[in-house]
Amino acid sequence: TAAEYRHGSRNHQAEFIAVLDGRRCTTKQIGNTLSYIKAICTACRFTTPANLDAAKVAAHTGDLHRAGRSASNINHKLTALKSFTRWLHRNGRIAHDPMVQVSKLNERTDRRHVHRAFAVDEFSRLANAAVAGPVVRGMTGPDRAMCYRLAVETGLRASELGSLTPRPF
Repeated sequence: TAAEYRHGSRNHQAEFIAVLDGRRCTTKQIGNTLSYIKAICTACRFTTPANLDAAKVAAHTGDLHRAGRSASNINHKLTALKSFTRWLHRNGRIAHDPMVQVSKLNERTDRRHVHRAFAVDEFSRLANAAVAGPVVRGMTGPDRAMCYRLAVETGLRASELGSLTPRPF
């Protein structure tokens, strides 16, 4: 089936996932990659490496875009598939990589969320609301407000702030 993507006794997707695991990809990255590959293979009805067809993938990405998917979302899926087919080719499982000719979409022309810095008054309202707010994810309002201030001043992301310990200081 497309979900297993077998060829003979080989389960190419499972072997590819084992390679990603060896590269120390996170469980979430591996899960997303496998999900994206399976989704495209199912939609395009690819069941073996011989079925891979760039034109079908290009048509499918066009369908996704017309259905309202963002360029960024589509590119995540294409990245997963292209890395999989590149791995198939490099490991002699296919003679050539048919996805080389598939281009990603231009994300700059399809911005759904424009990121910008907070205005001073916006940040002040956020911090004040946090201070007066309830405990969220185990953090009191004042602690959350301090975390927001730290993030704004340092540029650190939530995961980076969460990984901080006294040792780096």
